[in-house]
Amino acid sequence: MSEAATDRDPAVQELLDKQAIREVMMRYCRGLDRMDAELINSVYHPDAFDDHGGRTCSGGDLGKSILDWTRELNVAMGSHHITNQTIRVDGDAAASESYYSGFMLERRDGEQRTIQMVGRYLDRLERRNGEWRISRRVVVPEMVRYLPSGPGEPHWHLDARQDPDPSYSVLAEQ
Repeated sequence: MSEAATDRDPAVQELLDKQAIREVMMRYCRGLDRMDAELINSVYHPDAFDDHGGRTCSGGDLGKSILDWTRELNVAMGSHHITNQTIRVDGDAAASESYYSGFMLERRDGEQRTIQMVGRYLDRLERRNGEWRISRRVVVPEMVRYLPSGPGEPHWHLDARQDPDPSYSVLAEQ
């Protein structure tokens, strides 16, 4: 049984579903860059599975698992972006391929290095209780490299990681 509004034009409902799925992807990137485990968890169903290109996570606390791995890799901060996206909706199930690009700042032994990466998120999503979330993700890294350091090295404005981050008050529900 579909949880979509049955009195809507099917083309309109498909557009609404695709937009809701895009917002799931944006919320994931925001959670990752804010290092917010709860926000990351909000994009996954509690029984979800994530093959994250080097580590597999599952269960209701994927956000913490992903952030723990990020910290193990000495990542201090990042900036992740979704670019091209293909979404196929079939009732309460969907498949999505989202290209990502991003940068991460690695701090190790007093040194800083910038990692550049591109790849794809291959997602199965389900609408449960009226909400789209990821049920299965496979991350396909296509390029990961360290940017050269030296005089031309990128300058990072080091986010103070205020708690809470100022974006939470700006985006708070009125």
